[in-house]
Amino acid sequence: MNLKTLSLILGVTLMTACGSTPATDTTTDTARFSTYIESDFSLQVPEDWEVITDFPSDFPDETQVVFRNPQKDRDFVANVTVVREDNEKTLTNGDFSQSKLEAHNDALADYDLLSQESITLLLKGNDSETFLNNFKGRTVTSGPELNYMQTYLTRGDTAWVVTATYEDSEDSFVIDRITTMLKSFALR
Repeated sequence: MNLKTLSLILGVTLMTACGSTPATDTTTDTARFSTYIESDFSLQVPEDWEVITDFPSDFPDETQVVFRNPQKDRDFVANVTVVREDNEKTLTNGDFSQSKLEAHNDALADYDLLSQESITLLLKGNDSETFLNNFKGRTVTSGPELNYMQTYLTRGDTAWVVTATYEDSEDSFVIDRITTMLKSFALR
């Protein structure tokens, strides 16, 4: 994937995350999840999150779905994006993860890898070791610094990237929901 496409995908969050109407405080809600299922993948999604599947023409074709926190009393709203990419070199989950981190280092201003956790996701019903990476950076030098949480699954010449984007000031309840979403991702 070239840097322009990577920037567009990371920028998807800026276009899908803006909100302007007040919403109820989600910090006191109990987390209720439902399973979002597509032909190729599934994941647990908070029941109150918005599901976006129709995108403007300038969105990368690789974007499959975006989930957006309903809290709209902020300038930036936390979201999770699922992207399907070509894996022409048929990289393993770990190698693909490292290639993505290198691309983020090149594409994001003030890039900083905060943590890398080994996790197990399901790939056709079997355990598949991969990584959950946490990093921060800016898509443009003068833009806001955002936090990213990202995981990956590869299957042959296809790779799936699930990216959460949120502000430093995001509520821990929302970050817990995001973490649950990413750790529940499964390829069918």
